[in-house]
Amino acid sequence: MKAIPLRESPGLKTSEIIKTVLERPAQGVNVGELRARCRVLDALDKVSSEATRFHLEDADHETLVRAVNAFTFGIATKDLLVIVDDILEAKPPPGAA
Repeated sequence: MKAIPLRESPGLKTSEIIKTVLERPAQGVNVGELRARCRVLDALDKVSSEATRFHLEDADHETLVRAVNAFTFGIATKDLLVIVDDILEAKPPPGAA
């Protein structure tokens, strides 16, 4: 299990970055990858608006990391880098074994 902080700054929300990265693959996806990405999107849809962290199973986190690493971003800001690093370096939630 991994926990990704849900940040929000002007024009950037962690949830929107995740959604964009998963829904817009640069080279297309096969059916297996499509299912894996939709599983992460389904988990994102279940996050409450008050949540401060997005919890993902390890396999789903690996899917998200693959998508982020393959994505070509159209902007280059420190705020975006913080969100990307949050995703790539996500840790288990506090108290998880």
